[in-house]
Amino acid sequence: MLKPELIEILEQLFAIGGNQDTVKYIRIRKKLVAFLKTEEFLVNYQMDKNLLVARDAIHFIDALNIHAKTSNKMEASSRLQPFFKRLLQSDDWNFYELTFLISLLEFTETIEQALQLGSKASHTIRSFGASGNVAFFKSSLSCNMCSRLLFAKFFDKDVNLDLVSSQFHTWFRELEFLVKENNKLDLDFLVTKIRKAIFNTEVTEIRKSLKELKMKYKKVYDLIESEVNFYWQSEEFRKLFLDDLFDHDTEEGGVPPCIFIT
Repeated sequence: MLKPELIEILEQLFAIGGNQDTVKYIRIRKKLVAFLKTEEFLVNYQMDKNLLVARDAIHFIDALNIHAKTSNKMEASSRLQPFFKRLLQSDDWNFYELTFLISLLEFTETIEQALQLGSKASHTIRSFGASGNVAFFKSSLSCNMCSRLLFAKFFDKDVNLDLVSSQFHTWFRELEFLVKENNKLDLDFLVTKIRKAIFNTEVTEIRKSLKELKMKYKKVYDLIESEVNFYWQSEEFRKLFLDDLFDHDTEEGGVPPCIFIT
């Protein structure tokens, strides 16, 4: 059972949202450290759930701050490996552990690790039964799994592309089904539609879906446009795009169109 004072800190942490406000994250981190320095934890050496979750929260903050400063996912991932490995060995996840995991899937070390954790997370969500959070957990999980699989296609080393492709489309179909049942999940679906277009190097669809996102959700448009440009300007994306273009659409000697977003 988590202590009320820890739950209060965790709620403050999740209230920050995805705005990468490092100052707010640092303030929460100080509260977590102070919580762990209370006399009860100093004299009790048992690794209870409060201690574990508080440490998870600190590693969560550290990983986000590292990535915000350096854009280095592997360095951020190294802080989270104890958390990932513990969840893989445990079947007793609480609400906060599941929330951390879904938020941190992009920092998994390998796609195999991401798929193992994604599968366990999916089973854990089902155990929540009729909880009102189930649809949103499922949607966030599918959205973030597709994000991790997209990154794997272009940047993971020695990745099984057939596995990545089949898994991407499986998770996408799950999200597609969810949004038909609950239109409040439309943002996750639209963002993932854009990632699907990147995954398939469908430039026209990328532009079309970006325009739809800008019209419906201006607050997240800049963030997703930045992500699109990250892939669009990478050598890996250009190679796949140009190979496909010359194979199908461009006559010999033709010049491919500009693929940058303006």
